[in-house]
Amino acid sequence: MYYFLAEIASIVLFAGFIALVSYEQRTGRLFLASSRASFDRKIDRGVYVCRHVDILAFLKDTVRSLFGNGLHVVVRMALRVVRFIERRLSNSVHTLHTKFSMYNAPSGHPSVPSKSQFIQSISGYKQKLQKEKKPPELSS
Repeated sequence: MYYFLAEIASIVLFAGFIALVSYEQRTGRLFLASSRASFDRKIDRGVYVCRHVDILAFLKDTVRSLFGNGLHVVVRMALRVVRFIERRLSNSVHTLHTKFSMYNAPSGHPSVPSKSQFIQSISGYKQKLQKEKKPPELSS
């Protein structure tokens, strides 16, 4: 059935073409002359390009530039994803740091829970030693 429709369509189109050509020859006027002239110019330009341009070099250059641009877009998107993840992780670390900062505070900080007497005495002794320690004198 489809073959039959395709054959009928091609016969109708061919008959229409023959009728159009005979009408143009009888009247001496071209049907859609400006559009046909524009189309002819485009075809002539395409034929000129095909004859004078190295198509393989053109395609190679076009593919290379398209691949480079595509790769650039992919890298930019990957960088945006990495930056998004980095911001989320930085916010999480900041939240955890502020939430649990009392456990990371230096000794003697008011938010640190009190330590045993032994640890406090050793810490005080070490701090006293560091304060009394003088830098060595350099002899020349």
